[in-house]
Amino acid sequence: MRRLSENPDLEGVTHVFVDEVHERTIESDFLLMVLRDVLARRADLKLVLMSATLDADLFANYFPGDVPTVSIPGRAYPVAALY
Repeated sequence: MRRLSENPDLEGVTHVFVDEVHERTIESDFLLMVLRDVLARRADLKLVLMSATLDADLFANYFPGDVPTVSIPGRAYPVAALY
């Protein structure tokens, strides 16, 4: 957010990564609102939203245009508690 306040069009930035985007907070929702406005001005900017439990359709519908999504299946590994 600090960088956006100093550089509203994110000049010199090619990609923005937002991890754990499923953890909705006022700050993260505001960030996505601002990034949506930036994307309207910067078609070349790439936004990558990441989450283990992401509702891809929800976020794809939030951003205008054709929004590609990639789903990478996770793996569960056995865990043993040792005391």
